[in-house]
Amino acid sequence: MRDKHVKDLVSAAEWDIRVNLAACCRALVHFKIEDFCYNHLFARVPEDNNVLVPPIGISYDEMTASDFIKVDFAGLIIFNPHSDMVYNKGILQHLPVLERRPDVNCLIHSHAPGGTAVSMLECGLLPYTQSAMRFKDIPYFDYSGNVIGTTDVDHFMNQLGNSEAIILRNHGVLVVNIGIGEAFNTLFFLEQACNWQLKAQACNTPLFIPANSAVEKVYNFFDPAKRAKFPGIPSDAIYMGTREWPAVIRLIDRLYPGFRE
Repeated sequence: MRDKHVKDLVSAAEWDIRVNLAACCRALVHFKIEDFCYNHLFARVPEDNNVLVPPIGISYDEMTASDFIKVDFAGLIIFNPHSDMVYNKGILQHLPVLERRPDVNCLIHSHAPGGTAVSMLECGLLPYTQSAMRFKDIPYFDYSGNVIGTTDVDHFMNQLGNSEAIILRNHGVLVVNIGIGEAFNTLFFLEQACNWQLKAQACNTPLFIPANSAVEKVYNFFDPAKRAKFPGIPSDAIYMGTREWPAVIRLIDRLYPGFRE
Protein backbone atom coordinates (compact mmCIF):
# COMPACT_ATOMS: atom_id res chain seq x y z
CA MET A 1 0.00 0.00 0.00
CA ARG A 2 1.45 3.32 -1.05
CA ASP A 3 0.70 5.96 1.57
CA LYS A 4 2.73 8.95 0.35
CA HIS A 5 2.10 11.56 -2.34
CA VAL A 6 5.57 11.17 -3.81
CA LYS A 7 5.63 13.93 -6.42
CA ASP A 8 5.49 16.58 -3.69
CA LEU A 9 8.30 14.92 -1.73
CA VAL A 10 11.02 14.67 -4.39
CA SER A 11 12.80 17.04 -6.73
CA ALA A 12 11.57 17.68 -10.25
CA ALA A 13 14.64 15.89 -11.59
CA GLU A 14 13.96 12.77 -9.51
CA TRP A 15 10.28 12.82 -10.47
CA ASP A 16 11.24 12.85 -14.16
CA ILE A 17 13.44 9.78 -13.62
CA ARG A 18 10.57 8.07 -11.80
CA VAL A 19 8.17 8.76 -14.68
CA ASN A 20 10.63 7.40 -17.24
CA LEU A 21 11.34 4.33 -15.13
CA ALA A 22 7.62 3.61 -14.77
CA ALA A 23 7.20 4.00 -18.53
CA CYS A 24 10.05 1.53 -19.02
CA CYS A 25 8.24 -0.99 -16.81
CA ARG A 26 5.11 -0.69 -18.95
CA ALA A 27 7.18 -0.89 -22.16
CA LEU A 28 8.82 -4.12 -20.99
CA VAL A 29 5.33 -5.56 -20.49
CA HIS A 30 4.10 -4.32 -23.85
CA PHE A 31 7.02 -5.88 -25.72
CA LYS A 32 6.85 -9.08 -23.61
CA ILE A 33 10.30 -8.69 -22.10
CA GLU A 34 9.23 -8.58 -18.43
CA ASP A 35 9.00 -11.32 -15.85
CA PHE A 36 6.09 -10.21 -13.63
CA CYS A 37 8.09 -8.31 -10.99
CA TYR A 38 11.34 -10.27 -11.00
CA ASN A 39 13.33 -8.24 -13.46
CA HIS A 40 16.02 -5.98 -12.08
CA LEU A 41 15.28 -2.47 -13.27
CA PHE A 42 16.76 0.55 -11.60
CA ALA A 43 18.10 4.01 -12.28
CA ARG A 44 20.52 6.38 -10.61
CA VAL A 45 19.31 9.69 -9.17
CA PRO A 46 22.35 11.84 -10.02
CA GLU A 47 21.65 14.60 -7.50
CA ASP A 48 22.20 12.32 -4.49
CA ASN A 49 23.77 9.28 -6.22
CA ASN A 50 21.13 6.94 -4.84
CA VAL A 51 19.13 4.42 -6.85
CA LEU A 52 15.42 3.95 -7.61
CA VAL A 53 14.29 0.31 -7.50
CA PRO A 54 10.84 -1.28 -7.90
CA PRO A 55 9.07 -2.83 -4.90
CA ILE A 56 8.43 -6.55 -4.86
CA GLY A 57 4.73 -7.31 -5.21
CA ILE A 58 3.75 -4.79 -7.87
CA SER A 59 3.78 -6.13 -11.41
CA TYR A 60 5.34 -4.01 -14.12
CA ASP A 61 2.03 -3.41 -15.85
CA GLU A 62 0.79 -1.48 -12.80
CA MET A 63 3.99 0.28 -11.77
CA THR A 64 3.73 4.05 -11.34
CA ALA A 65 6.25 6.83 -10.83
CA SER A 66 5.38 7.02 -7.13
CA ASP A 67 6.00 3.33 -6.46
CA PHE A 68 9.80 3.20 -6.65
CA ILE A 69 11.86 2.81 -3.50
CA LYS A 70 15.09 4.79 -3.15
CA VAL A 71 18.12 2.89 -1.82
CA ASP A 72 21.85 3.45 -1.53
CA PHE A 73 24.45 1.18 -3.13
CA ALA A 74 24.47 -1.09 -0.08
CA GLY A 75 20.71 -1.59 -0.38
CA LEU A 76 19.84 0.58 2.63
CA ILE A 77 16.40 2.12 2.12
CA ILE A 78 16.56 5.91 1.90
CA PHE A 79 12.90 6.48 1.05
CA ASN A 80 10.04 3.99 0.78
CA PRO A 81 6.58 5.27 -0.19
CA HIS A 82 5.07 1.93 0.85
CA SER A 83 4.17 0.89 4.37
CA ASP A 84 3.94 -2.81 3.51
CA MET A 85 6.43 -3.44 0.67
CA VAL A 86 10.18 -3.78 0.25
CA TYR A 87 12.35 -4.37 -2.79
CA ASN A 88 13.63 -7.64 -4.27
CA LYS A 89 16.88 -8.42 -2.44
CA GLY A 90 18.17 -10.02 -5.62
CA ILE A 91 19.10 -6.55 -6.89
CA LEU A 92 21.92 -6.39 -4.34
CA GLN A 93 24.13 -8.38 -6.68
CA HIS A 94 23.68 -5.78 -9.43
CA LEU A 95 23.62 -2.49 -7.50
CA PRO A 96 27.45 -2.40 -7.54
CA VAL A 97 27.34 -2.02 -11.32
CA LEU A 98 26.03 1.53 -10.97
CA GLU A 99 28.42 2.20 -8.12
CA ARG A 100 31.48 1.09 -10.10
CA ARG A 101 30.40 2.34 -13.53
CA PRO A 102 29.83 6.12 -13.27
CA ASP A 103 28.96 6.13 -16.99
CA VAL A 104 25.90 3.97 -16.24
CA ASN A 105 22.64 5.45 -14.97
CA CYS A 106 20.24 2.61 -15.76
CA LEU A 107 20.40 -1.18 -15.54
CA ILE A 108 17.88 -3.76 -16.73
CA HIS A 109 18.13 -7.51 -16.20
CA SER A 110 15.60 -9.77 -17.89
CA HIS A 111 14.74 -13.44 -18.30
CA ALA A 112 12.85 -12.96 -21.56
CA PRO A 113 12.52 -16.01 -23.86
CA GLY A 114 14.98 -14.99 -26.58
CA GLY A 115 17.86 -13.89 -24.41
CA THR A 116 17.39 -16.73 -21.96
CA ALA A 117 17.30 -19.35 -24.72
CA VAL A 118 20.47 -17.99 -26.33
CA SER A 119 22.14 -17.94 -22.91
CA MET A 120 21.82 -21.74 -22.95
CA LEU A 121 23.45 -22.18 -26.36
CA GLU A 122 27.13 -23.07 -26.34
CA CYS A 123 27.62 -20.89 -29.42
CA GLY A 124 25.98 -17.91 -27.75
CA LEU A 125 24.86 -14.95 -29.85
CA LEU A 126 26.13 -15.04 -33.43
CA PRO A 127 26.32 -12.10 -35.89
CA TYR A 128 23.53 -13.32 -38.15
CA THR A 129 21.66 -10.00 -38.15
CA GLN A 130 22.44 -6.30 -37.99
CA SER A 131 21.15 -6.13 -34.43
CA ALA A 132 23.34 -9.06 -33.41
CA MET A 133 26.39 -7.38 -34.97
CA ARG A 134 25.91 -4.55 -32.48
CA PHE A 135 26.72 -7.11 -29.77
CA LYS A 136 29.50 -9.00 -31.56
CA ASP A 137 31.83 -8.76 -28.53
CA ILE A 138 29.18 -9.32 -25.88
CA PRO A 139 30.68 -10.92 -22.75
CA TYR A 140 29.30 -13.94 -20.88
CA PHE A 141 28.98 -14.75 -17.19
CA ASP A 142 28.61 -18.36 -16.05
CA TYR A 143 25.63 -19.19 -13.86
CA SER A 144 26.60 -19.91 -10.25
CA GLY A 145 23.19 -20.32 -8.62
CA ASN A 146 20.51 -17.92 -7.41
CA VAL A 147 22.83 -15.77 -5.31
CA ILE A 148 21.44 -13.02 -3.09
CA GLY A 149 24.06 -10.46 -2.17
CA THR A 150 27.36 -9.33 -3.58
CA THR A 151 29.10 -12.66 -4.17
CA ASP A 152 31.37 -12.63 -7.24
CA VAL A 153 30.93 -8.88 -7.80
CA ASP A 154 34.57 -8.40 -8.77
CA HIS A 155 34.42 -11.29 -11.22
CA PHE A 156 31.14 -10.04 -12.68
CA MET A 157 32.48 -6.52 -13.15
CA ASN A 158 35.61 -7.88 -14.82
CA GLN A 159 33.45 -9.84 -17.25
CA LEU A 160 31.12 -6.90 -17.95
CA GLY A 161 33.99 -4.47 -18.44
CA ASN A 162 32.83 -1.42 -20.41
CA SER A 163 30.19 -3.34 -22.35
CA GLU A 164 26.58 -2.21 -22.62
CA ALA A 165 25.31 -5.79 -22.25
CA ILE A 166 26.24 -9.20 -20.90
CA ILE A 167 24.67 -12.64 -21.36
CA LEU A 168 24.18 -14.51 -18.09
CA ARG A 169 24.64 -18.17 -18.98
CA ASN A 170 21.54 -20.33 -18.37
CA HIS A 171 19.79 -17.33 -16.88
CA GLY A 172 19.13 -14.28 -19.05
CA VAL A 173 20.70 -10.97 -20.05
CA LEU A 174 21.69 -7.72 -18.38
CA VAL A 175 22.07 -4.33 -20.06
CA VAL A 176 23.35 -0.96 -18.88
CA ASN A 177 23.46 2.46 -20.44
CA ILE A 178 23.72 6.18 -19.90
CA GLY A 179 19.96 6.57 -19.47
CA ILE A 180 16.64 4.74 -19.24
CA GLY A 181 15.69 5.11 -22.89
CA GLU A 182 19.13 4.03 -24.02
CA ALA A 183 19.08 0.97 -21.74
CA PHE A 184 15.63 -0.01 -23.02
CA ASN A 185 16.86 0.29 -26.59
CA THR A 186 19.83 -1.95 -25.80
CA LEU A 187 17.62 -4.63 -24.25
CA PHE A 188 14.97 -4.44 -26.97
CA PHE A 189 17.42 -5.02 -29.81
CA LEU A 190 19.43 -7.61 -27.91
CA GLU A 191 16.24 -9.57 -27.35
CA GLN A 192 15.31 -9.11 -31.03
CA ALA A 193 18.71 -10.39 -32.13
CA CYS A 194 18.32 -13.46 -29.93
CA ASN A 195 14.80 -14.16 -31.21
CA TRP A 196 15.84 -13.89 -34.85
CA GLN A 197 18.78 -16.23 -34.30
CA LEU A 198 16.57 -18.84 -32.63
CA LYS A 199 14.04 -18.71 -35.48
CA ALA A 200 16.76 -19.11 -38.09
CA GLN A 201 18.46 -21.97 -36.24
CA ALA A 202 15.10 -23.73 -35.95
CA CYS A 203 15.02 -24.02 -39.75
CA ASN A 204 17.69 -26.74 -39.53
CA THR A 205 19.62 -25.50 -42.52
CA PRO A 206 23.10 -23.94 -42.82
CA LEU A 207 23.06 -20.23 -42.01
CA PHE A 208 25.02 -17.48 -43.73
CA ILE A 209 27.26 -15.23 -41.64
CA PRO A 210 28.39 -11.96 -43.27
CA ALA A 211 32.04 -11.13 -43.78
CA ASN A 212 34.02 -10.00 -40.74
CA SER A 213 34.58 -6.62 -42.38
CA ALA A 214 30.83 -6.06 -42.63
CA VAL A 215 30.25 -7.17 -39.03
CA GLU A 216 33.00 -4.83 -37.82
CA LYS A 217 31.54 -1.91 -39.80
CA VAL A 218 28.11 -2.37 -38.22
CA TYR A 219 29.61 -2.85 -34.76
CA ASN A 220 31.52 0.43 -35.09
CA PHE A 221 28.37 2.22 -36.24
CA PHE A 222 26.57 1.29 -33.01
CA ASP A 223 29.49 2.06 -30.68
CA PRO A 224 28.85 5.53 -29.12
CA ALA A 225 32.52 6.51 -29.03
CA LYS A 226 32.85 5.73 -32.74
CA ARG A 227 29.40 7.12 -33.68
CA ALA A 228 30.45 10.48 -32.26
CA LYS A 229 33.06 10.69 -35.04
CA PHE A 230 30.68 9.71 -37.84
CA PRO A 231 29.81 12.62 -40.16
CA GLY A 232 26.20 13.69 -39.94
CA ILE A 233 25.43 12.04 -36.56
CA PRO A 234 23.82 14.68 -34.28
CA SER A 235 24.94 14.86 -30.66
CA ASP A 236 21.54 13.61 -29.46
CA ALA A 237 21.83 10.48 -31.62
CA ILE A 238 25.21 9.22 -30.43
CA TYR A 239 23.55 6.80 -28.02
CA MET A 240 20.99 4.48 -29.57
CA GLY A 241 17.64 5.07 -27.88
CA THR A 242 17.99 8.75 -27.04
CA ARG A 243 15.85 9.89 -29.97
CA GLU A 244 13.57 6.84 -29.96
CA TRP A 245 12.59 6.96 -26.30
CA PRO A 246 10.09 9.86 -26.56
CA ALA A 247 8.14 7.78 -29.11
CA VAL A 248 8.06 4.88 -26.64
CA ILE A 249 6.76 7.27 -23.96
CA ARG A 250 3.98 8.42 -26.30
CA LEU A 251 3.07 4.79 -27.01
CA ILE A 252 2.82 4.05 -23.28
CA ASP A 253 0.79 7.21 -22.72
CA ARG A 254 -1.71 6.06 -25.35
CA LEU A 255 -1.98 2.43 -24.32
CA TYR A 256 -1.16 2.35 -20.62
CA PRO A 257 -2.16 5.64 -18.99
CA GLY A 258 -1.64 5.95 -15.27
CA PHE A 259 2.11 5.35 -15.05
CA ARG A 260 2.71 9.05 -14.32
CA GLU A 261 0.81 8.91 -11.03
